[in-house]
Amino acid sequence: MAGVYEALAQVATNPRARNRLIALSATEKRHEQAWAELLATCGVKVPDRRPTTTARVLALFARVVGIGPALALAGLAEGQVLRAYLSQVSTVSNTQAQGVLRRVLPEELDHQSPDDVAERPEDERSPVVADEEWHGGGAESIRNVIYGVNDGLTATLGVLAGVGGASIDPRVVLIGGLSAMVASGVSMAGGAYLATKSQREVFEGQLAREAAEIEAMPELEKAELVDIYRSKGLTVDEAKTIVNRITQDKK
Repeated sequence: MAGVYEALAQVATNPRARNRLIALSATEKRHEQAWAELLATCGVKVPDRRPTTTARVLALFARVVGIGPALALAGLAEGQVLRAYLSQVSTVSNTQAQGVLRRVLPEELDHQSPDDVAERPEDERSPVVADEEWHGGGAESIRNVIYGVNDGLTATLGVLAGVGGASIDPRVVLIGGLSAMVASGVSMAGGAYLATKSQREVFEGQLAREAAEIEAMPELEKAELVDIYRSKGLTVDEAKTIVNRITQDKK
């Protein structure tokens, strides 16, 4: 991951994001060095790491669509790393390896997007907020429907106008219009499916990260929740009471 963050830092235009990515790259290099030293004690030599194809592809992706989506993909990889570390904490018996894990894991949990705006998983939001969010979801659905219908009609009418101007045979115009309508429908459906699938994968990665933080650093997560509730206008005692109550059940 060090190479990935380093490549993204070269692409980032926001100074704050660039500095954060450079710091993440340095952290990952420390982790690599720690594991390399541990493996060296076992007689295993780690080859020198070179920029990977993944780092180059993500950097190119960031140049085209922006740093945010590229960081989301990098976050998916971080989620896999966290799950691997958490499984090793309970299965690895080597004392030195456990020491490296305990040193590395908190820093891995701290990896966040440079321009991250804290978004809590849906399970951690208040019932009132959850009940009210159907308004936003419905508005978004209506927007997507209107956008899809407008896009499909515009494309179909454009094809009909073009074919109609080139041919006087109504059957040719009809076939052209139907073909354009089917193609537009398939294209929009495929695009919506891929977008929804990618969004779900990002959310699952975020949930996995939150679960890992709760498992490894429960007190830090409680303090974070207290700060969130205080920002909503609650007192410290009220926030602590709420957090203690909701954290009794890990689910």
